[in-house]
Amino acid sequence: MKRICYRVKFNNKEDLFQFNKWADSCSYNIDVRYNSKTLDGKSLIGLMGMDISNPIFVILYTDNTNDFVEKFSNIILDKIVM
Repeated sequence: MKRICYRVKFNNKEDLFQFNKWADSCSYNIDVRYNSKTLDGKSLIGLMGMDISNPIFVILYTDNTNDFVEKFSNIILDKIVM
């Protein structure tokens, strides 16, 4: 299993809700990093406390991120090599 990171920018809270709904349906772990904090991407309460005015990092613990890229291509800024 790989750790794959994307830098994303949520445009609004609705993007955040859609991301959380998608993340919750995934069988693998997803972390969200902003500032010095790491949050569970499946935790709506944790995500709601984030400042979405700046880009954040989404870390996917999987070998295949095609579903994420297809669903969220409008908010992905770039892929980060870790």
